[in-house]
Amino acid sequence: MKSGSEKISFFRLNFGLVALINPHLTPKARIIIVSLMLVANQLYTNAPTMPLFMVHLTGAARWALSTSSSRYMSTKCHELLSHLPHAIELFGNIAPLSTFASEHFYKYCLKGFNAQLTNGFIETAVPRAILHSAIRREIKFRASTSLTQCIADFLKATPDMKPFEISWKHCIQQLNSDDVLEELSSYTYYATVTLSIGKLQSTYKKTKTFSDVFFAENSTGTHACYRFIATCVDGDNVRILAERIRPLRMSEEFPLMQKVANEMTRPGNTYAHNVLTQLKRFSGLIHGCPTGDREILPTSAVRGLGAYIMDGTNGYYVQINGGCVHH
Repeated sequence: MKSGSEKISFFRLNFGLVALINPHLTPKARIIIVSLMLVANQLYTNAPTMPLFMVHLTGAARWALSTSSSRYMSTKCHELLSHLPHAIELFGNIAPLSTFASEHFYKYCLKGFNAQLTNGFIETAVPRAILHSAIRREIKFRASTSLTQCIADFLKATPDMKPFEISWKHCIQQLNSDDVLEELSSYTYYATVTLSIGKLQSTYKKTKTFSDVFFAENSTGTHACYRFIATCVDGDNVRILAERIRPLRMSEEFPLMQKVANEMTRPGNTYAHNVLTQLKRFSGLIHGCPTGDREILPTSAVRGLGAYIMDGTNGYYVQINGGCVHH
């Protein structure tokens, strides 16, 4: 792993999910890994959270790290755990701010800025950021609503700004009986779909696929987890057939974290309960199993791809993207 993005992804997915099922971690280690995993995943996914989500998680991680060893609380660690909640309160998700789908966007905004002379910083940096963002939005809007030859020629030179087009492949000849819905009888089914958020591939293409989990906002406005079954196409109408993955009863969720919260003494049990509460209420992570219920979703409802790790008959399903963070 060479880049910071690779290291963060390995931590928030591999380390984070294993910390939920590994019985050999110490209580403080579990609090640290789980709380920081939730913080990182929220920044990378923009999944809905409860109030004080960042405050409780960074507070728990700060307590566990500082009481374990003073060497853990470096300057960078202090900046993250002490100031991140306030920064997010002011600016929203700050993870995409320095990237903006362009690796050196922040350098453009700060061009000519002298860190020792702060006078005029806002007047210098903000107009560049606003202008840069507004131009990109306007070009994409015109490309999708009123494409002219001039804009088409410009997009040829800047392909990254072209509106994304959904594609699908691997036609399904016959659905299993469990997957057949009457309202989709006139549709053609495909086992793979490529969305702007990533690619989904069902078991109709590969029996042991690991690319079939995603998170979406359903018709009730709930941020939910699904198993991808097929892309359904009828002319210009494209829909997704999926199986709902529902969480277990709250009393059965995250048993190892529940054990830590029950067995620690003060003040550790308070921090552990805070982490457990946010863990259960974070819609970007589910401890549950497929239900057999089929739902039909528009492609625009998809919010991010998912990953999972099984623990017996149930699994831990986590959203892995959705925030506009450049890699």
